[in-house]
Amino acid sequence: LTDALPICYTGLDHMPAPAVAGWKNVMASRHHYQFKAASEEDQVKAGRSAIKSMQRDQQRLRCPLYLGEFNQLPHGTPGSLAKLVKDLDAHGWSWAFWTYKFVRTGGNRSMWGIYHNPATITGIDPYRDSEERLLANCRMLREARLEPFPGLIEALSPVKTAK
Repeated sequence: LTDALPICYTGLDHMPAPAVAGWKNVMASRHHYQFKAASEEDQVKAGRSAIKSMQRDQQRLRCPLYLGEFNQLPHGTPGSLAKLVKDLDAHGWSWAFWTYKFVRTGGNRSMWGIYHNPATITGIDPYRDSEERLLANCRMLREARLEPFPGLIEALSPVKTAK
C-alpha cells in the first residue's frame, strides 16, 4: 500500500478501488475546505457538495470514508457547521474538525479552533527567549486560559435522539 500513497494525495478520484488493487483493511480519507466562500450559504452549499462527492467516492471505492480534516472558514458559522456534521453523522462517516485550539498573539475569535485565546498573549520565540520565558509563554496556551468559540462545541456534538 505504501507504493500507492503518492496517488492518494492527488485526490480520491485518482485512487483505485482497494479491492481491485488487492488492498485489504483500507479506509479512504479526505479533507474539506471552501476558502472561496463569500457567505454562510456558500459554506452550506459546499458542504452539501462534499457530501455528494463522498457518496460517489464510497460507492466507487467500496471502503469506509473518513473526513480527516475540515473547517468552514471564511464565513462559516456554528449553524452551518452543525448542518455539515449532521449530514456526516447521518451517513455514518467518521470525521475530525480542524483544529482543537487556535492561539494568536493578538487574541482572536476564530472558528479555526474549538478553543481560542480571548486576549493578547506573548508569542514564543525559541531563538531568543530564555527557558523560563518559554515555559511561561507555553503555560498561556493551556485550555484553562482559553475560551470555547461560542456555539462550536454544540455544533460538533453528536445529535441527541429521543429514546
